[in-house]
Amino acid sequence: MQRGLFLADYRMGAPPSRTNPAGQPWNFPVPDPAQEEAVRSFVESRFAWLLATHAGLRLDHPHGWVCPWVYRTPANDAAALEAVQSGGAVVRVARPHGSPPRSPGMRVRPDQIDRTRARHEDGVMSLEPAQVEAYSSQIRFCWNAPGQVSTSATMVEVSTCPRLLAAVLAHCGLGRFRITQKARVEVEGDVYRSDGAAPHDWIMAGNHDTPPLRVVVEGWRGTPECALRAEYLSRRLNSSPAAPRGVLAGRRPAR
Repeated sequence: MQRGLFLADYRMGAPPSRTNPAGQPWNFPVPDPAQEEAVRSFVESRFAWLLATHAGLRLDHPHGWVCPWVYRTPANDAAALEAVQSGGAVVRVARPHGSPPRSPGMRVRPDQIDRTRARHEDGVMSLEPAQVEAYSSQIRFCWNAPGQVSTSATMVEVSTCPRLLAAVLAHCGLGRFRITQKARVEVEGDVYRSDGAAPHDWIMAGNHDTPPLRVVVEGWRGTPECALRAEYLSRRLNSSPAAPRGVLAGRRPAR
């Protein structure tokens, strides 16, 4: 019914990431940037309907609002993964890595992009305040739309988080999910470690994209990961420099 508001030859998905190394060909339609006002009116009506019966908002993969990963429509399902991995032309406020010349909505300069990196990697080297504000306008629409949902009532699930999105989330005061089973605990500053969480983040052991925690822990048993996790947990439970962390890390849980 609203098919005319979307581009016929492009789809939106997620590029390769830690959670999904092959990428995710969602096959979502891409709004036509030439019809911005009509698209905005359509989205406003959807938000008004949604927020009439809900007090909060959950944004999954908010890069779709800030810097979407757009690929050409594949000829068939077998070509979908290849298409989403390579990416295609970029529209509106899309990822700049594969952006063609004169791409609508391009808000970073060529000198700000590391073109030696793969398209799906985070090649934006720097951002200026005015650019962050411009990129933020897209995601701000989510709670400025009819219904007036607040940022404190907005939950954000981030899997793909390029520099653009991280800057926008910080600028707008939005948190993210810190899924501890996905953390690389040996890497300082890893985005899933609980010690890096801010007050507006949510810390959780897993979500719908991850296996049950018991299955994960069984997979760690007898591997270096188990010792890494124990050592990290001992630091989190006992922060005193004089504490016998080795004893705590080596303690076996009671059955």
